[in-house]
Amino acid sequence: VITGEVRNLSIQGGGFGAFLTVQGRLRIFGTVTNSGGVFDATAGTIEFSGNATQTIPAELFSANTVQNLVISSNVNLLGPLDLTGALSFGNVNSKTFATNDHLTLKSSETLTARVADITNNSVNSGNAITGNVMVERFIPKHSSRRWRLVTAPVKGVSINQAWQEGRTWNGNPYTETGQYGTLITGQAQGTAANANAKGFDFWTAIAGAGASVRKYVGSSSVSSNIDAAFFPLDNTTTASFTNHEAYLLFVRGDRTVSSGYTVGSTLLRPKGPLKQETAYAIPVSVSQSHTLIGNPYASPLNFQKLYADNSDKIQPWYWTWQASLGSGVGGYVLMLPNGEGG
Repeated sequence: VITGEVRNLSIQGGGFGAFLTVQGRLRIFGTVTNSGGVFDATAGTIEFSGNATQTIPAELFSANTVQNLVISSNVNLLGPLDLTGALSFGNVNSKTFATNDHLTLKSSETLTARVADITNNSVNSGNAITGNVMVERFIPKHSSRRWRLVTAPVKGVSINQAWQEGRTWNGNPYTETGQYGTLITGQAQGTAANANAKGFDFWTAIAGAGASVRKYVGSSSVSSNIDAAFFPLDNTTTASFTNHEAYLLFVRGDRTVSSGYTVGSTLLRPKGPLKQETAYAIPVSVSQSHTLIGNPYASPLNFQKLYADNSDKIQPWYWTWQASLGSGVGGYVLMLPNGEGG
């Protein structure tokens, strides 16, 4: 529902300044500028619409933040913008949102931004988001350190780039900053030089320890998962998300949390082109009992629709990993959808 429309919006500062707060949905045609005023859309929806290409200038919005953004024209983003709700396309075809590497999908303890179905349930086609997008994923702190089953909805980045801030740690104090990423260790690396060369972090206490990132290899039997296991990765510099891989990641906290029992929250923030194809062909071996697949999209999946399209290939249920389960490091949960979504 549109609660307001405007053409060629100009917000002027000076004096007491101009204040525009959007809590409903504002549709903007033509140009929009802000010369020192306040344009607050942190709790509202902004739709860019029209036949001509539109520009979102740098520092247009208060705190460079918008809750929901709807693209109904060709739009160029010219400065940093944080999205806390949903990015979607209107009832349009072949429109492009050029992020120019400025867009961040935010995540926190209370919210995680998403990209809505760019086809609007197959009604539209040809819409696209170009440029790199940073997709944050908040990892909360539990009573103990937990394993997480995670992936990244972007292309062309490695685990090191996505979850280690593109860095490696060799155990020297005070070189890492907090809030972002996590320390990832390899299988019995022995020395800092050996570990760092493979993209792993290292400190003396874990020289002979097990890996904190692992990849699933399914069972060779269709009737049992007896020999299925999560195996250590060889490195984090070439391991990626190209084929929609998901990984079991032991999250201690951000990149300042290493040995001991300290537990912390963190933000993982991979950045790259979004995966946004309308369908993906994902190999599922008929000779193994289970296959691990990472959600390729920066959005929740509707399993009912997924099953409807693949009912001759998969079962009408699935397993997911729940890090908060129990008092240990997490566990599997069997999902049996009986209604919409799932």
